[in-house]
Amino acid sequence: MEDIQKTKFMISIIEGIIFIVLIISSLFAIFEIISTDFIDYADVFGLLSLKVAITSIILFVALPYLIVYFKSIGERAVIKYNQKKFKSKFFDEIKENRSKEINILNFARKYDVNLIYVKNYLRDQISEGLLKGELKGDVFLIKEDFKIMDIKERRIEFMKQNIGRFISPHRSIKIREISSNFKVPRTITMLYIKKLINEEVLRGYLVGETFIRDLSLPENCPHCNKRIDLVEDEETIE
Repeated sequence: MEDIQKTKFMISIIEGIIFIVLIISSLFAIFEIISTDFIDYADVFGLLSLKVAITSIILFVALPYLIVYFKSIGERAVIKYNQKKFKSKFFDEIKENRSKEINILNFARKYDVNLIYVKNYLRDQISEGLLKGELKGDVFLIKEDFKIMDIKERRIEFMKQNIGRFISPHRSIKIREISSNFKVPRTITMLYIKKLINEEVLRGYLVGETFIRDLSLPENCPHCNKRIDLVEDEETIE
């Protein structure tokens, strides 16, 4: 309510100034038009006082709408910024808090985001497997066996648990597709795929940044009987 009153007061002051300019410029324009002999209409519209008067009329009519419009743009930008900040800090907050009961109303107030938005965000995290628990009113109860991690750790863990199911329908798949699906950095995804191939969890090989599934590949070389490594030795994810 206070913000609305301030906005109305600001509009009233600016409108008052524009109105005064409009009256003064209109009087000057009328005086010049009466006292000057013009050859054509172009000279009339070339008068500075008339230009100022016309501009003042336009501003006087349009200003309230322009102020409201730009104010709404600013408010939307602030809302998006707060939502982005909330999402980036959520898992860090609950990790530091070390509590299995999360008061989401406090989160909404702290980051100045809508409570419904917070609840929907929690539901999204649950559906993606990044969070486990139950929402009761304004309190979210985290499952006792759920290990609290930050968002990056949780996404990597979720990828490790579900990468087999995601890859299985594909004959070949690009690393960036896997990375995009699990929202995990491409380099980490690549290292993990190589780790799984070397450990024979995945049967296939890499061509550039594309994983090719090949269940017909032999585990051992038919000539030397040594295990076939499908990728070069490289640092792997623990």
